Amino acid sequence: MLRYELRQATPADMELVQELKFLGLRPYVEKLWGWDSDDQQKRFRASFVPDRQQIICYQNEDVGMLHVEEREDAVVLAGIYVAARHRSKGLGSAVIRDVLVFAERCGKPVRLRVLRPNPARELYWGCLSFVDASTLWMEGVHDAEITSPVPAGAPA
Repeated sequence: MLRYELRQATPADMELVQELKFLGLRPYVEKLWGWDSDDQQKRFRASFVPDRQQIICYQNEDVGMLHVEEREDAVVLAGIYVAARHRSKGLGSAVIRDVLVFAERCGKPVRLRVLRPNPARELYWGCLSFVDASTLWMEGVHDAEITSPVPAGAPA
């Protein structure tokens, strides 16, 4: 089992989080809309709230970012980004499994949105038991909401 730690993000993490997010999203954003660096930087700066994000630390190094929000009806996985050199080693899956455990303790499903071109969609659906919660895939719809099963005994 991979051992990692989470620490609260701070304003000093802005550059790290931006780099992780841009490297993670750029290929999919480019496919869907094209990449405008100035626009993306403005959007990032307007939405960066360190209090809502945690830094994933692995082997004494900051290697990722996690953004989870607990809502009344679900735990929302608003973002997870892992540095390229640490991908495909099970770290992201380990973090998501821990989010699923947290949500189960809360009696809530986990929800997230994923861009259609992102191959991680298959990981969420296949290996991590998420299901497509979108009513249908429509022309022009660029993302899907997917959700974990509602934990047994949770209110309907």
